[in-house]
Amino acid sequence: MLETLTIDEQVLKGLKGSNKGEMAEKQVYDLLKDYYSKKKGAALVINNNTLAHPDATKKEIADGKGQQEADFLVVDKDI
Repeated sequence: MLETLTIDEQVLKGLKGSNKGEMAEKQVYDLLKDYYSKKKGAALVINNNTLAHPDATKKEIADGKGQQEADFLVVDKDI
């Protein structure tokens, strides 16, 4: 059982107010951290991961064209 989620040290350093995408990502990060630190049960939160498109070729993945950033991937056993 996961009592708390400890991802607080992963907050981006040097976050600028002019970058709205990074600010939105930080707001989601804070919201997820708050929610899962209070929730009982098991959950996995992966932050800033690069995923390959399911139909991408090996060459496209190697060139970076068959990839996409996933800001947050949340797996919650209760959902």
